[in-house]
Amino acid sequence: MPRKKSSTSKKNLGIIFLFCAGLLALVNFADLDSLKKSGVPTNASHPLAQRIYRLSQEEKLRLATDRVLDNFGINIHLIKYRGSDRDVRVPANVPPAVVYQMLHDRIRELGGQVENGAEDLKTGVNVLTYSFSGTKLGTIRLVPEQRIQRRSGRIAIIIDDFGYNRTEVYNGFFELPFDITYSIIPGLPHSQDVAQRLQQRGKAIMIHLPMEPLEARVEDDGYTLFTKLSDVEIRNRIKKAVAKLPQAKGLNNHMGSLATVNVQLLRPALEEIRQANLFFIDSRTNPNTQAHILAKQLGVRTALNDLFLDANDDEDWISDKFMQLADRAGQKGWAIGIGHPNTNTLRVLRELGPILQQRGFEFVEVGDLVRTPQLAAAAAKNRER
Repeated sequence: MPRKKSSTSKKNLGIIFLFCAGLLALVNFADLDSLKKSGVPTNASHPLAQRIYRLSQEEKLRLATDRVLDNFGINIHLIKYRGSDRDVRVPANVPPAVVYQMLHDRIRELGGQVENGAEDLKTGVNVLTYSFSGTKLGTIRLVPEQRIQRRSGRIAIIIDDFGYNRTEVYNGFFELPFDITYSIIPGLPHSQDVAQRLQQRGKAIMIHLPMEPLEARVEDDGYTLFTKLSDVEIRNRIKKAVAKLPQAKGLNNHMGSLATVNVQLLRPALEEIRQANLFFIDSRTNPNTQAHILAKQLGVRTALNDLFLDANDDEDWISDKFMQLADRAGQKGWAIGIGHPNTNTLRVLRELGPILQQRGFEFVEVGDLVRTPQLAAAAAKNRER
């Protein structure tokens, strides 16, 4: 006959459950209110409460670092314990640098010290050694599960929407220590001023031309390309934009989810772009875009945006997208990403750009990546040899 579980065993399991709940609450909040909510006795004379309250600050720190890892979806199966040290496998969709920063901040919040923090630029492994009151508590090694296989590649960043105003954020983008391309909307209050400042600094400039979207509204400012316009008016608007921003070497679309699938609009626009000796970057605001396909057919130097960096204005999101862009550049040799002049985008570029440069990636003007269909065909033929 199966043996019955004793009431003592059930009682012990209950105590273990309450103790674990108490530890979790302590890691999250470390206060009496949290312990009460978890069902843990808060009477100081209770044996269970005494055991929880006797946790040292060192133990709290270790538990807190485990909690940070758990918040990123890094469970115990991804952690190898070696005494007080841990080797942590970081999932491919989580940037190790972000995990490192969260661990660093949490340790500092709880009164600990980060004795040593470094990233191996060849492997992407982040290492953090931490202590409390001069006593080393352990080392955490953050090892990316899916490393970028190729530690080189060319990355072109386009920052759209310049011209609305002049801010300190603009200045931050102007002073980045690597090449990016600045795309300016024609006809805005500060468009020409921004273009002149960028030209003085030797920066790469593009025209960010408004085009008709599927749903959102876009003003008819004399530059926007609408499907209702005649071929002559479409050509005139391209000419007008080029005359306003003569410093520009290329053009990409602002919005345009309807315009970029309309061949009747695209043909005169692209012919005029070719006539002005500009290249064209298809921003890919519509997955069914025909713009870059027709551009190739018409002999316009062209390329297609790989991804938007900041569709979500969240620093972690942007960091993840930036690393995805680097991954694509590593796989195919080059990649194009589009962002906007926002504070969080600037922060990520400042932080991760130099790191990727040290790993072997090269930041280039987007004009360096465009080529005629003939050159593209020749390059493909050479690869086959």
